Amino acid sequence: MAENCFPDDLVQLKVEWIRTYNRLSLPPLPPLGELDRLLLHLSRRIRWHPYWREHPWTWPAREELHRAAVAAPGGEPVIGKKVVDGRIVVILPQAGTAQRQDGRD
Repeated sequence: MAENCFPDDLVQLKVEWIRTYNRLSLPPLPPLGELDRLLLHLSRRIRWHPYWREHPWTWPAREELHRAAVAAPGGEPVIGKKVVDGRIVVILPQAGTAQRQDGRD
């Protein structure tokens, strides 16, 4: 997918998903139940969006949606996490970079 061909509402859902995921990644942690439910709700809305009826739900398409959301107005990169010495360490993205949603570099 060479260009953003996604509907604006789908991109905005992904922007909201990333923002919610990032909020769950940073201390101090909010009450988890509400944000966890919101993340699940947004995941379902993204997966079952009408756009996917006409376009394949492939890994490259999902990566392109992620890139479109990061580049959208108000978009932000995903905060990375790694386990170091048994602890989860938050890795803040560098300005102007987009990480893959699954945290792989």
